Amino acid sequence: MSKIVGILKNYGPLASDALADKLVSTKATSLHSTARKQIQRAVRCGDILSTYPVRFDKSYLYYLKSHTIQKYAKAVKKMLPKKPSFHRTYKMLLNNKGYITSGQIAKSSNAVPNEAKYTTGKRIRLVNVIKQLLKLGLIEKMGGYTDIYKIGDGFGTMQIRLGAFTRFLKLEQALLKDFVNWVQNAYLIGKTSYKVRDTETGLTEFNTTCWDFKAPVFLGPCTKSTEVYSKKRMIEAFAVVDIVAFRPFTEDDAKALLERLKTVTLTWKTIGMFPLALAMSYKRGALDMLRKHGVVPLTCKEVWGRNIQELLKLYKTIVSGDDPQNLDSIEKALSISGSSVEKDGIFGNIKGDLFEVMTSLAYRSEYSTTLQRKIKSVLTGEDFEIDVVAIDGEKTCLLLECKGRNLSEEENKIEIKRHFEDRCEVASETCGWDITNRYNKVEAIYFTTSEESSIPPEYISERKCHGIICRVMSRREVINLFDSRDSQLAELIKKYYIK
Repeated sequence: MSKIVGILKNYGPLASDALADKLVSTKATSLHSTARKQIQRAVRCGDILSTYPVRFDKSYLYYLKSHTIQKYAKAVKKMLPKKPSFHRTYKMLLNNKGYITSGQIAKSSNAVPNEAKYTTGKRIRLVNVIKQLLKLGLIEKMGGYTDIYKIGDGFGTMQIRLGAFTRFLKLEQALLKDFVNWVQNAYLIGKTSYKVRDTETGLTEFNTTCWDFKAPVFLGPCTKSTEVYSKKRMIEAFAVVDIVAFRPFTEDDAKALLERLKTVTLTWKTIGMFPLALAMSYKRGALDMLRKHGVVPLTCKEVWGRNIQELLKLYKTIVSGDDPQNLDSIEKALSISGSSVEKDGIFGNIKGDLFEVMTSLAYRSEYSTTLQRKIKSVLTGEDFEIDVVAIDGEKTCLLLECKGRNLSEEENKIEIKRHFEDRCEVASETCGWDITNRYNKVEAIYFTTSEESSIPPEYISERKCHGIICRVMSRREVINLFDSRDSQLAELIKKYYIK
């Protein structure tokens, strides 16, 4: 056993074959079969560690507890190309700047959905894929999130803020839902027969594979092969969609899509496929790969027009924090979203997000601000999100729910109640954030550009909920606050939200 430990100390982590070769070359044993048995005994005794159950081709990786994280991670990265499914997942982590969702893991690794009734080939269910990635250390859990993971220590770093990544995901989900209408018109899919992923981190199943959107296509007759042609037989056809809205669609994304497409066509040979990809832009290699294999690559510009392309680029720059105080970019984005015929949907979502960014900038002169702070109830497990959290040391903490309304819009009583009662209750849980004991003064503010007359009467006056001061700041107060903090911000608010 000490011989194996000595080899690993000298040479670092080694794959099964390499470690067996070293044992034979150092005359610890004369046979590779004996060497492999010695390695297995060393693992059982706890002298060495292995990546079991994760195999790279036919090999496990063996290492010691004393190996540094960097040395271990370097060895795993070297082995990853021998396990293409995990290699694609790692590439997606890097392309996403250090984050990945459970749905993206499923797509990149070609995992079998957890709810699938059966598995095909050697593919395993998503829950087991995630367990294996965590075991390898390739991904790590994120506090407060069950479906978002970060890149593991030693494998890379997060290059954008988590808040920016979650915003990109929400925008992508809004685009996907709006894209359904376009596909319904272009491919004549049914009005209710389609299935789109429920959440921004989720997926939808199609024949044991994972997609963002699927639907039966009524273009017919759809045929699959010369045999079917000869019999003049009509067969089922389905549209399946992958979306990547916040970065270019890469060769690795294309390989993941084609791998899943191959799985479906090999398993169900009589099904016709209409594979689609939707992205802000494409890498040249990805575009060629998709077209060669019959996938239709669409850009946001082709679906929604040139304005959306420019707006998405501006939005990405603003919320990623690359230049958060560039008010020219914010004004340009507001101008595009405001000039659009579509006031709700995608453009409405972006306009609402920009109002949160401007609110954060207004409070930043006196407070440390955080956008989209996520909190989770320790008691119920329910998730909540606070648009802007503004903190002044241990003195004051403000919880702001931001609503950039137009003049004709009225406030929703349910939304105000949710902020004052539900979010405040979770924030004040003593076994959770325990906000009322952390800060001397805590306020929950419903920050809206609506007129005071549109506020439900019971919420006009200041109140206390769960030990937190709750109040509504309506249009006049919002304008005064922006006027007192930043004149350029104030002008933007008046121009695009106070109409």
